[in-house]
Amino acid sequence: MIGPRLACLALLLSASHAIAAAPAPAPPDPAPAPSNQESPAPIIPAAKDSLSGHFLVGASGLVLLPMAMLDSKTSFLDRAGTGVGVTGDIGIGISRYVSLGAFADYAYFTSPTDCPSCESDSLAIGGFARYHLVQGTRYDPWITLGLGYRRLTSTGEPGKVEYAGIDWLRATFGGDWYALSQLGFGPYAQLTLGTFSDRPSRTSATVYGMVNFGLRVSFDLPGR
Repeated sequence: MIGPRLACLALLLSASHAIAAAPAPAPPDPAPAPSNQESPAPIIPAAKDSLSGHFLVGASGLVLLPMAMLDSKTSFLDRAGTGVGVTGDIGIGISRYVSLGAFADYAYFTSPTDCPSCESDSLAIGGFARYHLVQGTRYDPWITLGLGYRRLTSTGEPGKVEYAGIDWLRATFGGDWYALSQLGFGPYAQLTLGTFSDRPSRTSATVYGMVNFGLRVSFDLPGR
């Protein structure tokens, strides 16, 4: 009976020595300290420059609404009703957002209600700077500021009268949708303000105005 007991005691002593000699478990890695630095934003490449060096041509029909005064004695609406006409422009892109160019437009005005025999027409030429708001999309929204020289001729009672002067503000808002690489179209609206320096005698200068809108067709060479 002593032999088995001694064997069990020896086995217990051997196990206790093995447990005591076993290495202690390593402490867990400390949690990383929080960082106050934000990760850098991804680099997004700039959109392709689709304007610099491009040759631009535009043409449109227009509907024109006269307002204000031709001179100190004559309301624009006394000599002209609603106008219809055409306008065209050419330009070149000088940067990825700006183009410069020249325009010409012609308008014929219907007879006003108070003067059935009156007929008027107008021709204007000038220059402009156009700012293109976005790049890299098929839709090209833009804002144009320009000025020009205008002649207006009106016949009827009390006779033929001629005016000439400066459109000192031509503000146009529009956009072209390029259905094809070189062909686009879209609506626009324009406000024109000016003063006629050449006018009938015994009148003084005033500000005339016109609002017109239409659908523009545009051509881009070499294309978007």
